[in-house]
Amino acid sequence: MYRRRPIFHSALLALFFIASCQTVLLSMAWSGSASAQEKVLADNAASIAVIIGNRTYRQTVPVDYAHNDAEAMKEYLIETLGYREENIFLLLDGTLSEMTQMFGSEAQPQSGRLWRSVKEGASNVFVYYSGHGVPDLTTGDPFLLPADGDPNSVVSGYRLDTLYRNLELVRHKIGETREVVVMIDACF
Repeated sequence: MYRRRPIFHSALLALFFIASCQTVLLSMAWSGSASAQEKVLADNAASIAVIIGNRTYRQTVPVDYAHNDAEAMKEYLIETLGYREENIFLLLDGTLSEMTQMFGSEAQPQSGRLWRSVKEGASNVFVYYSGHGVPDLTTGDPFLLPADGDPNSVVSGYRLDTLYRNLELVRHKIGETREVVVMIDACF
């Protein structure tokens, strides 16, 4: 049984998360008026969410609340934002292979399940990650650490720049009237 951290059941949850290290909120392609954005974000019948909660790591310490945070976010998306459960891809302790299959790779950005699942002009996209992040000690570039990753070897991580670049391609596919929102709860 896991302990549940308190969550706020309001529209502010998507904008406010208390994190032990650092929370990064990135909203890609916000355009138009506030009322137009509210309308787009309220229409989630065809929207897709990817939620990753990496708690248990093979080569480093656990992130105690990552599974709970992921489950709470899934519940929030369904109950408050109207996402269909079958359109929420939940990865608990996601491996590098699973993350690459979900988001695509550096070489093949449109090979991911997310790319194949979104519908042009109909899907919003919400991505949530809770787990460890690691920097490349040489360049400082941030990586998301998969459950099977080695925190001392960035080749076993999923590059944050790759995620953002691939999501930008998804944003172009869904069109200017739809939104991509990314929330990352990780230390770098």
